[in-house]
Amino acid sequence: MFDSLPQVVGLLGIASTVLAAPHATTKRDSKVAAVDLPSPSQFTSDKGTKWDVQLAGPLEYTGTLGKEGVNCDKARSSYINGKHMWNMGDMECSATWCGFSMGPTFPGTSDILTVDTLDHPDLNGVDFVSPWSGDEVYNKSDGSGCNAWGMDNSNAAPISDTQGIVYSWEIWRFCGYDNQSIQDRGLAASLVTFDTDTPKAERQGALLTDGNGVSSGLNGALNSDGYVYTYVVEGATAVQGGTMFVGRAMANDSTIFSSTSGYEYLKKDGSWSTGVIPKKTETDIYGMTSQDPDGSFYCAVYGSAYFNTYLNKFMLMCNINYGPASFYLCDTPYDGCSARYDLNSDVLPSSYGVMAHPDYNPNGDHSQIYFTLGPNGNQQIYKLTFSY
Repeated sequence: MFDSLPQVVGLLGIASTVLAAPHATTKRDSKVAAVDLPSPSQFTSDKGTKWDVQLAGPLEYTGTLGKEGVNCDKARSSYINGKHMWNMGDMECSATWCGFSMGPTFPGTSDILTVDTLDHPDLNGVDFVSPWSGDEVYNKSDGSGCNAWGMDNSNAAPISDTQGIVYSWEIWRFCGYDNQSIQDRGLAASLVTFDTDTPKAERQGALLTDGNGVSSGLNGALNSDGYVYTYVVEGATAVQGGTMFVGRAMANDSTIFSSTSGYEYLKKDGSWSTGVIPKKTETDIYGMTSQDPDGSFYCAVYGSAYFNTYLNKFMLMCNINYGPASFYLCDTPYDGCSARYDLNSDVLPSSYGVMAHPDYNPNGDHSQIYFTLGPNGNQQIYKLTFSY
């Protein structure tokens, strides 16, 4: 079922009128002359001369759903089996009722601004990840269950030239007799294929954690040196950062879809735990550190992680809920991380969920990066340009 994996699986891209040639590395290259950014304070002063953010345009949709004003809470893109794909969050239509999907998926196009809906008439049957056959039933007949099931999904990280992995946080919504509560169910991992017109994610087994585990991957997932790395921040508030949990597993290990045995998580002392996925409350044991004063990451639960070939660094993009979009630069997928760089710009709204789209790579070197911001409504595409 699982394709063989090269030692290093890279970020992929396709050549088109919009996209430059792909870059195949996802690790720091000592032979590359990196572009060094100044301190975060100087970076702020350099806005408009050495860097800037511009509005590229709204994310648009083809077909019937586009005409019905479909919109979403967040929008991630990935590149699997030589094709662009999107997976969204909390999608519905503004012009008419077209259904609701917590995590739909669609093919991408060569244009960053256009999603191909395959002319679906509504949002039925477009979920990226479906329940596993062994999952507990959410809509119990006695009224004690929940009325909606869904997944909060990461981007899809490649595990081979043709397949990927997506991490999902399973949630039951509109629960109980009052139809108000939410139940966190746990972390799932699914095999991603894109052999037909539509991306497909298949659960291979039970949830990896219960609802107390960390929701790995919601701050991004990437492949470097044959490992899949996952990121999520826990413990952040509206005014302070949280702990960045970093997990990893060998990408060619087929057990990572149904067992925790192949997973490692970075501890604060620099060692790695093995065979267990932490609880979200274990912020004093696990996590990598930044150069911010308290070593935390000024991020909420959603974000993106990728290797930036222009800066020759790993780049984590995120923000606190309705705070400024920001990023951190790291020497490796798990250490050597900078202090926070804020993207203070008049064109950026108060928002959450910075979703970077590095496989749409206009200059071929990540000196320009497209990203989207939530929450609900028409997703706007922004372009960050470095000129150092």
